[in-house]
Amino acid sequence: MSVRLDAETSRRIHAAVETSNQTDAIIKQLNVLSEVLLGVLNGTIDRADKKEIRQYGEIAFSEVKRLREVGRSLKNMDPIPADYADDKHWEKPQPVNEVGPT
Repeated sequence: MSVRLDAETSRRIHAAVETSNQTDAIIKQLNVLSEVLLGVLNGTIDRADKKEIRQYGEIAFSEVKRLREVGRSLKNMDPIPADYADDKHWEKPQPVNEVGPT
């Protein structure tokens, strides 16, 4: 079951970064990087663009990291839940809005 859980983790990561496999993910990253580098070199990317690109990268990285952590925590369960592929295990936790006395 561990191998199938690893496959589910990979499937969710590829869905999050809109690729179908590891090779596509690497190619997509290289394409984005080359576009950014060309833009920097030819002066078509300004500070605002750089900031936006960085923020997008950080969001994507944090989502991939979160999915890996979820997969790892499921893998460490004994036994691994039979419904490990169910979205309930993979959903982002909703932020708790703490409301104080009014």
